[in-house]
Amino acid sequence: MTLSFDVALLAPVPEKYLKCGLDNCRDHGKVAFGSHAFETFYALEDTCKGLTVAVYIYASHAENSIGCQVSWRATYIGFIKSEDLPSKHEDYENLYRPEVAKKYNDDTRYDWPLFWRSQIYSR
Repeated sequence: MTLSFDVALLAPVPEKYLKCGLDNCRDHGKVAFGSHAFETFYALEDTCKGLTVAVYIYASHAENSIGCQVSWRATYIGFIKSEDLPSKHEDYENLYRPEVAKKYNDDTRYDWPLFWRSQIYSR
């Protein structure tokens, strides 16, 4: 695994998704977060061409907010367009989406153009 030192992803993710995402990473090796920032992820894929990319995450909507400071770290694995999810997308969402996301009707493959995958390794 070759790490790109020139490029990193800075992303806001709700804190409750991050906490549940740790369980996904432990149980399934990765977590998937929804995003509308498709241009960012296409550019990231084009720039990094398979290199491992560090992700610096600040926990948005945190109980004890520290502002927009990086408080979590992850490794970017890639993204999948919602339209490319297997027809049994519920399996994908059940495995890789944070458990808390399942509580919201507007947090499904029909609401996000893509899901970016990562492995959270520290906070």
